[in-house]
Amino acid sequence: MMSFRDSLTQTILQQGPLGLEAFMEACNQHYYRTRDPLGEAGDFTTAPEISQMFGEMVAVWLLNALGHFGSLNRFTLLECGPGRGTLMADILRILSKYIDVKEQVHLVLMECSDTLKAVQEEKLRLYQPQWIGRVTDPVLDAAPGPVFVIGNEFLDALPIRQRIFTEDGWRERTVEVQDGAFIWGQRPIPSAVTPSAPASIPVSAPRIGDIFEDSPAITSFTEDIAALLSQKGGAALWIDYGYDTTSVGDSFQALQHHAYTDPLEAPGEADLTAHVNFAAVADVLRRGGLTVSGPVSQRQFLLQSGLLLRAERLKLVATESQRQDIDAALNRLISPQEMGHLFKVLEVSTHPLQSAGFL
Repeated sequence: MMSFRDSLTQTILQQGPLGLEAFMEACNQHYYRTRDPLGEAGDFTTAPEISQMFGEMVAVWLLNALGHFGSLNRFTLLECGPGRGTLMADILRILSKYIDVKEQVHLVLMECSDTLKAVQEEKLRLYQPQWIGRVTDPVLDAAPGPVFVIGNEFLDALPIRQRIFTEDGWRERTVEVQDGAFIWGQRPIPSAVTPSAPASIPVSAPRIGDIFEDSPAITSFTEDIAALLSQKGGAALWIDYGYDTTSVGDSFQALQHHAYTDPLEAPGEADLTAHVNFAAVADVLRRGGLTVSGPVSQRQFLLQSGLLLRAERLKLVATESQRQDIDAALNRLISPQEMGHLFKVLEVSTHPLQSAGFL
């Protein structure tokens, strides 16, 4: 059987260079469908895997959101990219202290990986989850409203486009094959707008070599979320690494075995991501008629949600070794040198929630 790398090479040689968007989409589809990428044996570790406290603070947010929607007999809880199900398990554990989760929660998981679905099934089977592959799945049409959506490190894996400013104006970055290796290329932007100043690139005075990123995939997905929430009512929480001001810069990256690597070196074998433009996401949601709060730093969100108080309570019944682990987890989650400032949190709802993490 032909390997993914050989198949991708053949596609480019036969059909021509791929735009970064198509390259990233193909690589990540193969990557996520063929492995469990999480943990020490994988390529990266997410916040829910670092500490249960992360999921508990997301549960605090959800409980507040539920309170703003009155007494609910039943509602839908949707997680996009649930990984091993760790975040959802922690959320539901806290939720079960306040509501009858089995009776009131219709759990839906958006996942494309059969490997991860099996792990999620093992961890969450008590809650009888349903799986979907897209937000427009009929499962959600029939699901009870309101809908509450959680997405942690989901948006960063959606494909991006890159345009680079050259002496000939803006051009689209592509991936080509040369002597069996994948290399960067460029081509005219496929647009009716003149390449020197495409209307979709809001950069007033670009310099040679400047790179502008956007993501039609994120825009389309966000529009679908806005339509879902507008139809059903509800709220969403997005947590990811990213930025809150649109600007130029190259954030395309690859992680393999917990280390950064050349994103063109091993296609389909590394996690390809890019920093999320939260300003663009927020604009789409507001255009959809929704209330947006943030983005705020992960540090602010967790601290104002009660992270330190929760850590102190856990330490009261912990061994010395466990207390050290709690402190190490706190450092990773909120330190400005770790995840604290790099990761942003965005809240969207059909009406204001006054969540503690955003005040």
